[in-house]
Amino acid sequence: VLENYMVQIDSLFRENAVLKSENTKLIAGKKKVEKERNDLEKEKKALTEKVDLAAQLDATNIEVKMLRSNGKETNNVKKAKQISVSCTISRNVTASTGDKVAYVRIMQPNGEPLTRGDNTIRYENRDITYSISRSFEFTGEEVPLKFFWNIEETLQGGKYQAFIFVDGYMIGSGSAIFEE
Repeated sequence: VLENYMVQIDSLFRENAVLKSENTKLIAGKKKVEKERNDLEKEKKALTEKVDLAAQLDATNIEVKMLRSNGKETNNVKKAKQISVSCTISRNVTASTGDKVAYVRIMQPNGEPLTRGDNTIRYENRDITYSISRSFEFTGEEVPLKFFWNIEETLQGGKYQAFIFVDGYMIGSGSAIFEE
C-alpha cells in the first residue's frame, strides 16, 4: 500500500510540474495578447483621429467685403448696407456627404460678434454666437458659398473678421479692414 501511495505521489508531483509549466506559459501568452490588444487600441485611436481630421471640411478663398445698396464694394462703413462673406468649401472625398449647415461668425473691431436673436452653435465644448447660417449640399466636390449680413446697426471702422464653422469645426477665417 505504501509503495502504491509513493507511486501515486510521484505521479502527482510530475503532473503538477507539467501543469505549473503550462500555467506559466499561458500567463505569459495572456500578457502578450493583452499588450498587443492595448497597442492595437492605441493605434486605432490614432488612426481614428487622423481620419476625423482628414474628414474635416476646409474653407478657402475667404473674402470679407462691405457692399453699398447698389451691390458695389466700399471700404467705408458709413456707406455700407451689407457685409458679404464668401468662401469655397474645398473638395474632400473622406468627408461625409449630404446636407450640411455653414455658420459664419462676424467679429467687429471691438471684439463683439454681430448677431441677432439667440443664434448659438456648439464649438470646443461651449456655446458661441454666430451671425449668419446657410444650408448647403456637400457632394465631396468644391462648393462656393456666399453669406450676406444686412447692416441695421451703427458700425465702427477697423478690422472685421469672419469665422466659418461646419460640423462643429472652425474650417476657416478671413478678415478685412474698413474705414469710417
